[in-house]
Amino acid sequence: MPSRTFLLKKEWMKQDFRNVGWISIVYFVALAFLVPLQVAMKLDDTARLMPADQGLFSTMFNYELQVILLFLMPVLMSVFLMRFMHVKSSSDFMHSLPIRREKLFNQRIVSGIVLVLAPVLLNSLLLLLFYIATDVSYFYSLTELGYWTLLMVIISLLVFMSGVFVGTLTGLSAVQGVLTYILLFFPAGIYLIVGFNVSLMVSGFSAEYFAEQGVNNLSPMMDLFNFSPAMQNQTEPPSDYGMLFIYLVAAIIFYILALFTYKKRALETAAQALSVSWLKPIFTFGVSFCTALVFGVYFAETAFSFTWLIFGYVLGGSIGFLLSTMLLEKTWRIWHKQTAKRFSIYAGAVAIVLLVAPLAMLPSENYVPNRSEVESVYLGNHYFGYEEYQRTERDVLMTSDDAIEKTIALHESLIDESRPLSEGGRNQFIMYRLNNGKEVYRQYQVANQKVEKELAAVMETEAYKELTYPIMQLTSEMVGKSGLIIEPRLVTVSNVKLTESEDVSQFLESVKEDLYNLTYEEMNETKGQPSYVNILNDPNPYDNNSISYGLSIDQSYAQTISWLKERELYDDAFLEADDIDRIEFYRWEDGYNHPDEAWSTIQDQEGVDKLSVSDVPKIEKALQSEQEWQNIKYLMAIIPNNEAEPRLLGISEAPAYVNDHFNE
Repeated sequence: MPSRTFLLKKEWMKQDFRNVGWISIVYFVALAFLVPLQVAMKLDDTARLMPADQGLFSTMFNYELQVILLFLMPVLMSVFLMRFMHVKSSSDFMHSLPIRREKLFNQRIVSGIVLVLAPVLLNSLLLLLFYIATDVSYFYSLTELGYWTLLMVIISLLVFMSGVFVGTLTGLSAVQGVLTYILLFFPAGIYLIVGFNVSLMVSGFSAEYFAEQGVNNLSPMMDLFNFSPAMQNQTEPPSDYGMLFIYLVAAIIFYILALFTYKKRALETAAQALSVSWLKPIFTFGVSFCTALVFGVYFAETAFSFTWLIFGYVLGGSIGFLLSTMLLEKTWRIWHKQTAKRFSIYAGAVAIVLLVAPLAMLPSENYVPNRSEVESVYLGNHYFGYEEYQRTERDVLMTSDDAIEKTIALHESLIDESRPLSEGGRNQFIMYRLNNGKEVYRQYQVANQKVEKELAAVMETEAYKELTYPIMQLTSEMVGKSGLIIEPRLVTVSNVKLTESEDVSQFLESVKEDLYNLTYEEMNETKGQPSYVNILNDPNPYDNNSISYGLSIDQSYAQTISWLKERELYDDAFLEADDIDRIEFYRWEDGYNHPDEAWSTIQDQEGVDKLSVSDVPKIEKALQSEQEWQNIKYLMAIIPNNEAEPRLLGISEAPAYVNDHFNE
C-alpha cells in the first residue's frame, strides 16, 4: 500500500503541473516552432538555403529567439513555483504540513526541473527522430544536436536555480524576477562599469581592452547574446564545454545556497523585499555604489569634467541609497534621523571604494617598458583594431629596433600630454609584447599636434607601414586570375582592370614603393582626387576573420601614377575635373532620406533653387567633397561628359561659393 508521504508527493506534482504546467507547454510549443518545425518546413527546399554552419544555433533556427526563451521561461518557472514563500496565507499553510522543509523544498525543485527540461528534451527527441528518419545533414549533425541539448539543459538549470536562490532571499515575486536577471548579469556589469570609471581617472588605462578580457565568461547572458550566428566563419559554439561545466557547477552551488537560505528563512518575511536581514545593508551599499558609478560615467562623458564626475557620483549614490531604502521599507516616507545616519555611513563607504580602485592603478600610469624587455609592438587607434589584427592572423607586429624605440618615445610623450577626461584628440593604442610573453596595453586620447613629432617618426617607419597597410603583404599569386580594379572613389566614370600576372606584380611593386616613401603629412592628407584599389578576390567583407587588401591611392603615389601613365591607364583610373560636364547643387530638405529620393523629388518640382557650375576650378573644389549620410546640407549631382544620368551625393561641407549662393 502506498505510503502517505508518497501520495502527498504525487499530489504535489499534480498540483505543480496545474499551477505552472502552462509555462512548460508554452516553452515546448515555442521551441518546436523555432527548431523542429523549421526543419520539417525546409527539408525539401535546401537548394535555396545557406548551409547551417552553426548547426541548431544558426539564423535559420532563430538563435536570438531561442536565447530569449532560454532566459525567460526558467525564470518564470522559478517565480511561479516559489510563490508559495511570498504569499503569507500560502506560506503558513505549506509550512504547517507535517513534512520537513528540506523535503518540501526538494519536491518543488524536482517539479521545476522536470517542467523546465521536458520541453528541451522532447524537442531534442523530435530532432533525433528527424535525424534517424531522413537526411538532415544540411541542417545539423548528431554532434550538433547533442551540443544543443546539452547547452539548453545546463543553461535552463542555471537560470532556474538562480531564480530559486533569489526567491529564497526575497518575499516579493516581482522583486525575485528583477533580481534574478540582475544576478545573472551583475558580474559582467560591475566589471564593465568599474573599468570605465577607472579609465576616467587613470591616464593610459584602456577600458576597451579591459572590457573585452573575459567579460563574456562572467555572465551566461553576455556569453550567449554576444554570439552572432550571422557572422561569417563563426562556426565555434555560443559557449564552450569548459564554460558549460562551470555553469553546471554554478547551478549546483545556487541549489545548495537556496536550500540553506530556505531552511533558515523566517515565515514572517513573506511580502518583504528581502527576507534575509544581513543582506539588507549589502543590498543598499551595492545599489548605491552601482548607481554612483553609472551616473559618474554619464556626467563625465557628457561634460568631460572632473567636477561633473564627482557630481555624478554624489547624485547617483544618493538616488541609489534612497531607492533601495524605499524598496526595503516599502514606503517613500523614509525621512528620519536614522536614515541620515545610515546615509552618511553608506556615502563614506562608497567614497572609499571609489577612491581605492583608481589609486591602486596609479603606479601603472608612468610605466614604460625598456627596449630590452620588448619583443614587438602594435600601434593603432583602438584595441578593437588590434583585436581585428589578431583575428586575421597576420604576423607583422613591429619588431625592428627603430620602430620599437620610436614607439617608446611616443609613449613617453603621450604620458606627458595625456589628461583624463580631456575632450577631443585622437585615440592612440599601444600594445607591447614583452620577451617573457606578457602583453602591456595602453590607450590615450591626445591631439595629434601635441605629439606630432614622435607620432610622425613612428608612422614613417617601414615596420609601421607593413603593419598598417595589408597590401604590403599582397602578391600577384594571392590576387590570382580575378585581378584587381582601380577606380575613382567619389564618382565612377571609368576604371582600370588588371588581370595579367606581370601587370599586377608591377603595379603592386609600385604601390609598395610609394607606401614606403609616404611622409606623415601625405598619410594624413589626401592629395587630389583619390582612387580605390579593389582586389576582386578579397574575402567576404562580412567575414570577421578576413583581411581586406583594398587601398585608397592619390597623387602622393608618384611611382604608381607614373606606372599608370606609361601604360596610358591614368585617365581611366583617376577622376579629373575635365571628365565632368557640370555639377549641380540643391539644398537638402528635412524630408529627404536618400540622394536618389531627393533627386526624384526635385525633378517633380518646379522653380527649385539650384547652383550649376561647369568651369574647371570650381569643379575641382567641388570634387574635394565627401559623401555623407548625416547632417547633410546639399545634394550634389555630378554629370559626367557625354552622360545624362547624374551621380548623386549628399554632402555636409561644400565650397564657399556654394554656401554663398544659398546664403549659408
